[in-house]
Amino acid sequence: MPAPARLITVNIGSQTIGLAEFRLINDRLVLVNYRFRETPLDPATGERHDAHTALHETAVALR
Repeated sequence: MPAPARLITVNIGSQTIGLAEFRLINDRLVLVNYRFRETPLDPATGERHDAHTALHETAVALR
């Protein structure tokens, strides 16, 4: 089975979301793109309401 053309990783931190794109180049995994977005918590509720939107916008930027 051939290796995938690219590998996308998601890092969901306490107040940030990061996506990274890796590709296999010359038998080495190489980071070719990275997007990072702050998603602070709502001070009133302690929740992160815009996480879904932030993840979507960050993923669109990797396309």
